[in-house]
Amino acid sequence: MCVSVTNIMPNLEDPDKISCYTVDKNGKKIQKSEFEKTVPPIEICDALWKMI
Repeated sequence: MCVSVTNIMPNLEDPDKISCYTVDKNGKKIQKSEFEKTVPPIEICDALWKMI
């Protein structure tokens, strides 16, 4: 449900980074975004809100 609302799908395969995919209406991956775990959470949150 989260993906259908935000068009952002988390990538849980890489435990060393925080990453996600922007997807289209058909679920096709369009763009990958990655964040290092050293980035402050507020900056990651702001970047994700801008993607929505």
